Order: sequence, then C-alpha cells, then structure tokens
Amino acid sequence: MLNSTANTLDRPAVLTQEGGHGSGITGRDSRELLFWRYVTHLGSAPATLSPGVALFVLGGYERQIGIALLLINVISHLIAQLLKRTVVRPRPCDAAGRSLALIDVPDEYSFPSGHATAAAAVAVTLTLAYGWPAPALLPLAAVVAASRAKLGVHYGSDAAAGMFLGLATAITLFPLLI
Repeated sequence: MLNSTANTLDRPAVLTQEGGHGSGITGRDSRELLFWRYVTHLGSAPATLSPGVALFVLGGYERQIGIALLLINVISHLIAQLLKRTVVRPRPCDAAGRSLALIDVPDEYSFPSGHATAAAAVAVTLTLAYGWPAPALLPLAAVVAASRAKLGVHYGSDAAAGMFLGLATAITLFPLLI
C-alpha cells in the first residue's frame, strides 16, 4: 500500500509528455500552463521573503513576527538545500533522459522542493502568528507545491516532502522565536 502511494507521487504529473518550453501546448493548455507558472512563483524567494520584510517594517509585534518569518524561511531553505545536495535526486525526465520541465530549473536536484518548503514555511508561520490566514494560505501553499509537479520540475513526493519540511520547521521554530 505505502509503495503504491509512493509510486503515484513519483509519477510526473506534467501538462505534456513532450517536455520543453511550450512544446505541444496550445489553447486551453497554454492558459493552464500560464496559471501554473504564475502560481509556482508564489514559492520563489521574492514572494516568500516579502511578507517577512513587510511585517518587519511595520514595527512592534509585527516586527517580531517578520523576523521569525524571515528566519524560519531562511532556515527551512538551508535545510532543503542541504537535503538536495545529500539526496542528489535528479529532476523528472522521460525514458530517453530528456527533462520534462516546462520552466527553467534553479538547479539539477529535485528532492525536496524548495518552493514547496518556502510556501509551507510562510503559510504555517503566518497561521501560527495570526490564525485567520489559514483558510487562504495553507491551500495556496499546497497549490504551489502541486505546481512544481505539474510543471515537471519535481516529483510529487519532492513537493510533499517540501511541504512537510516547511511545516515542521515553522512548528518547531516559531515558539522559540516568539
């Protein structure tokens, strides 16, 4: 049972099996590709560091939350990068060894997803700090994680591991920082 779940998560869930930028994608598929490309950037460094910087600038309690958010994001990123260079799992490719990525990849390693890690770290930290953002931010972090598999830059298990890493880092460090 567990093995079949892992196999399902590790099957590439890309928009096209042709691979490459835009190959074979037209019409509705191109709109879907644009959607996933937009969503995936919500897990990028500028998008995930901005809330911490904004809170820091506000001062008071928000400054404390901003510092915690930035530290949790940076620490989760460092752990993700250490795992990538330890596990050295290659990114998804087809049977001929061609990349399935529909966007540029930041490095050659797949496990865990840094975008999923960052999105989860930010969502969970803000949820722990304020509570009310949970209904919006937690599903959004999951969609960011899914985008990484849909765009062919990660396996589903890479995205799931990134989500878990971001969640675990936030839950562990937030009480120590606030």
